[in-house]
Amino acid sequence: MKALRLGFDIDGVLADFRPALDARALERYGVVNTETRLQMEASILDKEDFSFWRRLKPLHEPGVGQWLYSSTPSYRYFITRRPPCTTPATQAWLRQYVVFSDSDILITGAVEKGDIVAGLFLDAYFDDDPIQCAQVTTKSPKTQVFLVSRPHNVWFDMNVWNREHNSRERIYRV
Repeated sequence: MKALRLGFDIDGVLADFRPALDARALERYGVVNTETRLQMEASILDKEDFSFWRRLKPLHEPGVGQWLYSSTPSYRYFITRRPPCTTPATQAWLRQYVVFSDSDILITGAVEKGDIVAGLFLDAYFDDDPIQCAQVTTKSPKTQVFLVSRPHNVWFDMNVWNREHNSRERIYRV
């Protein structure tokens, strides 16, 4: 059996990023809204704030877990927007919560993931960002793309996306 090549976004798929981000925004700005959330996210992504990354709680999504912990041989790639300076903290978090092994690969600083997924020839990719999912389906049409359902992405209508694009550029919701 051929080993699968699987890609996972971290924040919003494996790590509960949004509540921690909102708590920081509330602490700094006194209010949580789209503007303060975006400002806080930019601030966090620009700093070496290791404590922020290490304190994130894990998410346990059965649809992701069946792929993440499958007995089928696989190569696992963790692809994140987190800045490269967070690599040690991210690896420590993955080891603690996801069973990150020496054969797994972590790619940090990935703002646009479509080209990365295409270059790795991934069989499946999981993300909570519909924009990233759409980009991956366009750049890597052979990859099965899974949008992990979260409250912040319910607006995305996959039926419209899938109908407007050819049958090879499909997004599935887990």
